[in-house]
Amino acid sequence: MDGPGPQRARSPEDGAGGRRGAAARHRVSGLEAPRAAEVTSGAEAGPGSAAAAPAGPSARSGRAAPRGAGTHAAGLLTIANVAIGVLNYLYSLSLTHLMPAAQYTVFAAVLSVLIIQGTIGSAGVPWVLARDIAMRGDDPVAARRSVTFAFWLNVWSGALLAGLVALVCASFASSGAVVVTSLTAFLLAVSSTGAGWLQGHRRTNLIAVLKLSEVVVKVVTGLLLARATSGSAAMVLLASLLGCLVLFASFPSFARAIGRPTSMARTADLWLSAARIGGLQIGVAVIGAADSLVVTMVDAVATDTAAYQAASTLGRVPLFVSTAVSTAVFPLLVRDDSGRARSRALVSYLLVSCFGWAVLVTVPPDVLGALFPSDFSTLRVWLAFTAPLGVVAGLLNLLSTFEQARVDNWRPHLVLGGAALVHVVAICVAGRFGGLHAYAVTTLVGAVVAVVAVLLLRSQRSVPADLVAALNPWVLVVAAGVVGAMVWAPGPLWWLAVTTVVGAAVACVAFPEFQRLLPRRWRGVLGRVVRDGRARHRR
Repeated sequence: MDGPGPQRARSPEDGAGGRRGAAARHRVSGLEAPRAAEVTSGAEAGPGSAAAAPAGPSARSGRAAPRGAGTHAAGLLTIANVAIGVLNYLYSLSLTHLMPAAQYTVFAAVLSVLIIQGTIGSAGVPWVLARDIAMRGDDPVAARRSVTFAFWLNVWSGALLAGLVALVCASFASSGAVVVTSLTAFLLAVSSTGAGWLQGHRRTNLIAVLKLSEVVVKVVTGLLLARATSGSAAMVLLASLLGCLVLFASFPSFARAIGRPTSMARTADLWLSAARIGGLQIGVAVIGAADSLVVTMVDAVATDTAAYQAASTLGRVPLFVSTAVSTAVFPLLVRDDSGRARSRALVSYLLVSCFGWAVLVTVPPDVLGALFPSDFSTLRVWLAFTAPLGVVAGLLNLLSTFEQARVDNWRPHLVLGGAALVHVVAICVAGRFGGLHAYAVTTLVGAVVAVVAVLLLRSQRSVPADLVAALNPWVLVVAAGVVGAMVWAPGPLWWLAVTTVVGAAVACVAFPEFQRLLPRRWRGVLGRVVRDGRARHRR
């Protein structure tokens, strides 16, 4: 605290009532979070991080920001997202051996519906809650208002989604599977309130733990139920319901803040924020996922189409990284939309995603042959298009996060919406008249055009300069040498060794929280790769 200031005479009201007022100001209506958990959310400073930022009042609200506001901590969340993707892939592969073909078809179709619902809801209402909490700091009234808004909107939208899911699944699934799926869709929507609360308080590591725990519970329970019930789709889908219950573990932190529903007039700003954030997310989702949907209508050999689908799935790995970085940096951008925060996020994402791109395009044919059947012989050809497509789509997602933190005008929505419309029309025409190769080229070019269009926005024009200023130029020289070592690797074992060592180094550079695991001398070397202090945001 500062030194003592001028003191006024104590009045009779300064007794118990004053103490109650002070207690009320320091209590967030039951929203207290454990201090230790906030510290372990990844806010610790590392070499080259932005953690030197002072923990002062929010630049936008004038209130104290939640603790852990120094740097984004996306390392553990990135690992969790990649692990979730791997576990889901292995889970689906295992169920093909445990379920009859007819039951597995129902399961896969229902799971696709749930994935679409989760994709739409994960960056809608939760991000509105996270933005309001990060922007208003420790204001208990504002926290109660935003938590109540998010919870009831999730309840209503969850009930609507449950009904829609039931209508869609009733045409091909049993009544038991429909009931289980509808309830799962409802619980997923409601549980996202907790994700928004944790994100607003920058408890990124806890988000990672909960998300990974959900998938572990789902996979373990699903395999046991599949074996015990001879592969009943309804019983295996019950595992998804049990898994999403894990996501409610964060509710005790804010449950007392949930009040009665309020009128739209009193929450007009939150409704506007939800519309703007959700609109941008829809545009990104369309550009990022359109190729895997439209490719089924391309006139091509079935094996080539299947190989492209597999390559598209592998190429989406950068999206896991982009989602993690966006989730972690979003509250920081809400409080301080600076070039320093943007460049740090961009460096973290581009280092990891470009390394993933290099891994996918240099993977030895023997490795691909061991992982995929002979029908996927053209997989390597399509990876040349889908690997950079994943990097570009992830970059577009991160740039949209920068705009979602601002949401002060509708211009980004017009640009991104127009780009998404042109992208879909272009790939449909290319697939219809040009074949699969033309389709792959058009998909990649369309995503690049969308990124360029967003970078031309006034609010994003300084992003390339900030990125160049933040990244040490020697990184390009080292990257060229690493790619050369991977391309001309004498065998799969050498390629695997180079990939492992370089991957660990990239993770430590991209996510400073990992550098604490290294010797002090190595931290100084890796810390020089990123130069946060030179980046400045210019409006």
